[in-house]
Amino acid sequence: MCIELDKNKRFGKGRSRNVYLHPFNDSQCIKIQRASSPGAANHCEIAFFNTNLSSPFYPKYYGQVKTNLGTGLVVGLIKDFDGQISKSLVHYLDANIITRQIAEGFILDITHHFISNKKLIHDANLENILLQKDEAGNLKPVLIDGFGAKDTGVLYFLRARISMLAVHKTKKLKKRMLNRLP
Repeated sequence: MCIELDKNKRFGKGRSRNVYLHPFNDSQCIKIQRASSPGAANHCEIAFFNTNLSSPFYPKYYGQVKTNLGTGLVVGLIKDFDGQISKSLVHYLDANIITRQIAEGFILDITHHFISNKKLIHDANLENILLQKDEAGNLKPVLIDGFGAKDTGVLYFLRARISMLAVHKTKKLKKRMLNRLP
């Protein structure tokens, strides 16, 4: 089965991929590698999800699907209690809803999880952290991207497979994330 996606209805765009709402399941989205992008983000993310248990700190992975725009990754769509798509950490900071100190805590929560599980984060973009709001107004950080490298060179291969190198890289990314906070 090939899912028909409308190019004009993407709701997210990263460095190498476009993200579309799943047309048949409003709790999922589809990440499509852009043809113009030489990166291997989908391959790296598939490897990540295939070797990791589910976690509250990243979306659920549902597999791959063929679409009219290419093969895509189907992942859980992070939504608030009211059904709205969760907003990014940057949004909450820019709107002065959370303080820098609270944002630091969310970054530390995510990176601690990855470091303690000896897993690699490969992107320090703060837009990759969404804050999912529950009915009480509590916010929970969820990393939606950055599980793989821009390319699959030897260094990425080693970091993805040697836990000591993954931890070292994730610790470096933690510092970069914290330094990017306003």
